[in-house]
Amino acid sequence: TVGWEASLHLGNIFLDHKKLEEAKAAYEKSIEKAADRSQPHVGLGRYFLRTEKYAEALAEFEEGIRLDTENAEAYLGRGEALVSLNRLTEAEKSFAEAAAINEKVPTLQAKYGNLLWKLEKRAEAVEAFGKANEQDYKDIDSLWKKGAVEFQMQNYAAAMADLSNA
Repeated sequence: TVGWEASLHLGNIFLDHKKLEEAKAAYEKSIEKAADRSQPHVGLGRYFLRTEKYAEALAEFEEGIRLDTENAEAYLGRGEALVSLNRLTEAEKSFAEAAAINEKVPTLQAKYGNLLWKLEKRAEAVEAFGKANEQDYKDIDSLWKKGAVEFQMQNYAAAMADLSNA
């Protein structure tokens, strides 16, 4: 039989290739084999996010956090689910918790910046977009948003520098 890690990896591959039902089945098999592990629940939560089942996604990410309070990806996923459920203050806290554990989780800073921008916390959004761009120099979208927020803050010189680099 295939171990829980292999099932998890297979689920990730299926999810990346938009084979959603196969991904769900692989994540569920991983959970069957290792119900006490956080990562399979995070995988299933990602599946539920992709299929827009946000309450179910939130439950899986919460379980992932319960099983491993140091799993930054679980906090990131919970934040994404909370944004989709329009629970923005809770989402902000979840993104901050993820960043406190590991601020370099892929896509965290860009998603955190988008939320902060939506909450009109412009200085914090600029910082998050800047971190996103530092982590991935190809993240033109974050650099553009950083410039746009700086422009809103009337920090025109910084905005022009960011936008000219985008």
